[in-house]
Amino acid sequence: MPHQQNDIIMKKLTETFSHDALHIFGIEGVELSEALPTELSAVESRRIDMAWRTAAGEVFHLEFQTKRESTLHRFLAYDVKLAWQYKTTVRTVVLYHQGVLHAPVALDIGTAQYHVENVYLGNFDGDGVLDSVEQDIACGQWTPNDRVQLSLALNMRFSRRTKEQAIDKVLALVERIPEPEERDLVCAALIGLTERALSESEWLRMKKEMMKMSEMAQEIYDDGRREGLQEGHQVGLQEGRQAGLQEGRQAGLQEGRQEGRQQEKLDIARRLLRDGLAVDYVAKCLQLSVDEINALKQQLDK
Repeated sequence: MPHQQNDIIMKKLTETFSHDALHIFGIEGVELSEALPTELSAVESRRIDMAWRTAAGEVFHLEFQTKRESTLHRFLAYDVKLAWQYKTTVRTVVLYHQGVLHAPVALDIGTAQYHVENVYLGNFDGDGVLDSVEQDIACGQWTPNDRVQLSLALNMRFSRRTKEQAIDKVLALVERIPEPEERDLVCAALIGLTERALSESEWLRMKKEMMKMSEMAQEIYDDGRREGLQEGHQVGLQEGRQAGLQEGRQAGLQEGRQEGRQQEKLDIARRLLRDGLAVDYVAKCLQLSVDEINALKQQLDK
């Protein structure tokens, strides 16, 4: 997932998982305050799934796995880096998709004992969760628990619904969520935690429907603009070949692409600034100068 999309998702997930909302999965005492970067330097597989600084000052590290992790060495490498980088304790929780019902929770490396907390979503009744969420929506009693359960339901065990029926029900319930802000939070969690559990065709269908229901999803998946840019590049290449001006066309296309990328970065920066992200962080993520981002911020503040 591109950096700017990941930043938006992480900001929404900070709200989704706050207010002790994870206690329904046995994860107690977690109050998130700030999303942390997921890129780790000097680690072979450098990108973690998600991490936050908590209100208590520790790091809460969340991994989502569709397959069983045979050893914990990879997660240990992540957490050593997190502990070194932030100089605090690290708590790691691994959410396993319904197909995994057991996995390692401890690793002894001789000089240290390492532990994680595993949550097996296959132990949760997806049918019952969707029925409960539907009842709460019908009664006007939408809660943070409903938000988290609906976000993760497609990773749970279903006995009364097929996968297709479960997807249909989740989409129908998302559409019925009363507040647009809450719909955005659920869509963000679905994007962050469910995409890997679905086939490409299943996810494309979900993405299309979420874009109709959530402005946040529309921002993340601006497919029309990307497809238009790609089509324009292809047309330009074809025209260049037909005219026998391949070399000149390539130079012109390269210049046009660079200008297009710059404009797209500026558009993304405006959206991230509106979402409240810091100037330095936006500049770093988009590889733009702080002066450029400050100029954009001044325009938005007028």
